[in-house]
Amino acid sequence: MRRTLLLTNARIRPLGRPDEPIHDALLIGADGRIAGIGRAADFASLTVDRLDLAGRTVLPGFIDTHTHLAWLGRRLTTEVDLSDCDTIEVAAERAAEKARLLPDGLWLTGGGWDPTRFDRPPTHADLDRTLPDRPAALWSRDHHAVWLNRAALSQIDLTGTPPDEVERDAAGQPTGIVRETAVARVYAAIPPLDPATLRVALLAAQAHLHRHGIVATGTMEDTVIRAGLAELERSGELRLRVSAAVQVAEFDDARRAGLRTGQGSDRLRIGPVKVFADGTLGSRTAHLLEPYLDRPGSLGIPTVQSDELTDLMIRATAAGFSGAVHAIGDGAVRVALDAFEAVQRALPTVRPPMPHRIEHAQLVHSTDLPRFARLSVTAAMQAIHLPGDADAADLAWGDERCRTAYPFRSLLDSGATVVLGSDAPIATVDVPAGLAAAVARCPTGSTAPWHADQSMTRWEALRGYTTAAAGSIGFGDVLPALQIGRVADLVVLSADPLGDTDLASLRVEMTFSAGELVHDGR
Repeated sequence: MRRTLLLTNARIRPLGRPDEPIHDALLIGADGRIAGIGRAADFASLTVDRLDLAGRTVLPGFIDTHTHLAWLGRRLTTEVDLSDCDTIEVAAERAAEKARLLPDGLWLTGGGWDPTRFDRPPTHADLDRTLPDRPAALWSRDHHAVWLNRAALSQIDLTGTPPDEVERDAAGQPTGIVRETAVARVYAAIPPLDPATLRVALLAAQAHLHRHGIVATGTMEDTVIRAGLAELERSGELRLRVSAAVQVAEFDDARRAGLRTGQGSDRLRIGPVKVFADGTLGSRTAHLLEPYLDRPGSLGIPTVQSDELTDLMIRATAAGFSGAVHAIGDGAVRVALDAFEAVQRALPTVRPPMPHRIEHAQLVHSTDLPRFARLSVTAAMQAIHLPGDADAADLAWGDERCRTAYPFRSLLDSGATVVLGSDAPIATVDVPAGLAAAVARCPTGSTAPWHADQSMTRWEALRGYTTAAAGSIGFGDVLPALQIGRVADLVVLSADPLGDTDLASLRVEMTFSAGELVHDGR
């Protein structure tokens, strides 16, 4: 039975407002809610369990607004990690080593390979030498390209796919690399995880997020994943708060079933309708308004037409859903903003259950920056990607256009809401690293900031991972700033991120979910 717990000798920051006083004690009731907050002397007469935090800092638990929980769980359990492989041969051998540990019948998935590390594009023949029989589908680092072996290709129908999305040899046969919208054919061919394997993967992902101080997330996956999360909730094993997106292909079924964004419990809720408007920077498929500098004539790949996106967002909003549009290039961002503006014209009195969102928004044209606030569209961004993307952005877009790349400052100054996340497993869920990237904006291997005038303050970055993020995933009623009566979803850090400590050196030492200690890393 849970008992009342007093956290003492701490630096407690509720994060309600910048000038709020720092408290040194917080009382967690037996119901898992905050029963008191203030000075230790205020609670001196209580006979309760006490936990001396020795000066550590307590904040609202972190929220990662954009993850892929099942992918993350698979990466931690059944998938192969190729992110540090410098050659195709090393990657193929590591894939074979992982495959030998898997039960028969399970595809080998995973990846994280970086094409810039290889001296040539990989092909199915490279995998066929080490994996002749088991189908293998290995994602690139940005998850917008897949490396397949022949066993996998034989089970995927690529008929009618756009010619620039399936690499082919001189004879017209697929080489084993599939990109962008054609990747959906790969997803469709991979058998879903059986319930037992999915359960293990989701629990692994949950534990991983807790180790990083994360108490809630928006996951961008499908019905099977939502069903797995619902089963964990029924069994009492779900300790995260999860907003689970609805994929475009599921939308009509979800609407007919009476679902809507925000529906659910304090643990698991229906999220937005997720749609892709373009690809990625790394693969040069992000949709631009002007051509890539290093690929003259190319504007990237728009993955949805403007009128199709507008129609979808109007229908979704009318049915009680919010929208979340993946848009990385400035062309895709404009298409998404145009769609949300059309929604306001068509449905002037209808408000979505939670704000519509643009996911990523890595490059925004200066004329579009004020539209986020004007249209009440949240920018759900991933600062954690910036250190690794800065050099590629300079090559692809040039210094002048990069003045509004990862434009945190411009968006915030215009009145827009900016929230943060990781897109895990594409990037790490390490929140201190994300905070450092948002504030310092230093490319990997450099101590010089990249377009420093777009930096967030420490306070803004923390809000992007906590109080601002709560509303963006539909848990604003559960996870605001630390307040009496609210659930005790907390993170305990080694030092104060609003002090002069190095943000990247912060350690997550404890995580509480509804007053329960779900991670203790002291």
